[in-house]
Amino acid sequence: SSSSSSSSPTTLQDRGLLLLVAGLYASVTIDLKSLALLENSPSASVLGAIRGAFVAFCFLPTALQLIGKREIPTRKQLLASMEMAVYNLGSQGLFAAGLYFIDASFASFLAQASVIVTPFLSKYFGDKVSITTWVACAVALLGIGILGNAQISPGEGAVSVG
Repeated sequence: SSSSSSSSPTTLQDRGLLLLVAGLYASVTIDLKSLALLENSPSASVLGAIRGAFVAFCFLPTALQLIGKREIPTRKQLLASMEMAVYNLGSQGLFAAGLYFIDASFASFLAQASVIVTPFLSKYFGDKVSITTWVACAVALLGIGILGNAQISPGEGAVSVG
């Protein structure tokens, strides 16, 4: 491609944004569990709405960048986005409800396991998966393993809110 290095996804600014989004996204589970532990905690539907707002906020930098470039998605991209939004809506609701029954660390474990599964599914369906992706997958698996093997009693992993 003939794009300049300043618009390349490998620039330092883009990597910084990616790290910021990942950090914000990773903190959502802990924040919601903190809300669920409050004396007058919100319902699962309210927690789901709050999580949806947090997730939308995480992707705000990317959305603003696309708006600035005046890139208009194609019909196929819009349909794919709508499909993913429906899946996300279902998972958000189930996730919010689940926070009332399991620890935040286990909820994070389940949510982050998708990072491990995706490259395997891609490979199974014939897509090429780079060595960098497999290395990142191994590092994520290590992190998930550490999280899953943490010796934390139920409720002990919760964030103190008062």
